[in-house]
Amino acid sequence: EHRYKQYPHEFSGGMRQRVVIAIAVACRPQIIVCDEPTTALDVTIQTQIIELLRQINREQKNAMLFITHDLNLARRICRRVAVMKDGCVVEQGTAEEIFEHPQQEYTRRLIEAVPGRKKKIQVCEKEEIQGRKPGENFRDQTPVLQVKKLSVYYQDGGNRFWRREKQCAVQEADFAVYPGEILGLVGESGCGKTSLSKAILGVNCLTQGEISHNSVRPQMIFQDPYSSLNPSKTIGWLLQEPLRAAGALDRSLAMTGGDRRRPMICSAGWAWMRNIFTGNPPSSQEASARGSA
Repeated sequence: EHRYKQYPHEFSGGMRQRVVIAIAVACRPQIIVCDEPTTALDVTIQTQIIELLRQINREQKNAMLFITHDLNLARRICRRVAVMKDGCVVEQGTAEEIFEHPQQEYTRRLIEAVPGRKKKIQVCEKEEIQGRKPGENFRDQTPVLQVKKLSVYYQDGGNRFWRREKQCAVQEADFAVYPGEILGLVGESGCGKTSLSKAILGVNCLTQGEISHNSVRPQMIFQDPYSSLNPSKTIGWLLQEPLRAAGALDRSLAMTGGDRRRPMICSAGWAWMRNIFTGNPPSSQEASARGSA
């Protein structure tokens, strides 16, 4: 309850990023775009955030597009990786294929530039991230997100006397993301990763090509959690915002005691407390609800 009434500036970077993630997953979206979610965090907090994202992906079976310039990070969390250069997807494949047997010269240069590249880094297993049974192929399922020959444009300059010029940021990108999968989108700064993600989310409508998904409200986890959160609002208000947008906040008044108890338990874990004190939490619930709590 104390954390719920605090403001973003009273939270550490890792705690703010967890709030951003909680806002993004509140309505259980089928698509989550993670735009460099751990760049501003130290190594230990980065590991915790990565494990949290993997847990959310495994439990909710959503599709995650993980944007990063950190190849080591992509190798740890992503089942498949797409490499971008100058607005084009130049190579894609499984993490093992990309990092052990790169086909493009640009991909090889990226990997060679990684500090400590000679040290063997474990490529995450498919079952470890997606929680699938051994031998089950994710391509047997219908993709949650599919992009076909997608080009993204921006308009620069221009005024009432001459037309604004259209600049191409992404050229004919092709990829698909399946349920429970994390696809890494890697490349140098300015290669078009964020432009591509904004087009997928509908922020930039100057596009050509096809974007297919069946998610009602795809969500984005931003790079800088501090600038992503309204500093004039409390953490509690911010966490309720996606529920208000979905029209689900009023329905909480009609929840049963067990349904109301679960968000309280979740809120206790936002700050990754070592000690959580429970004041008879399941005492007012029936036996079946008490067991799940």
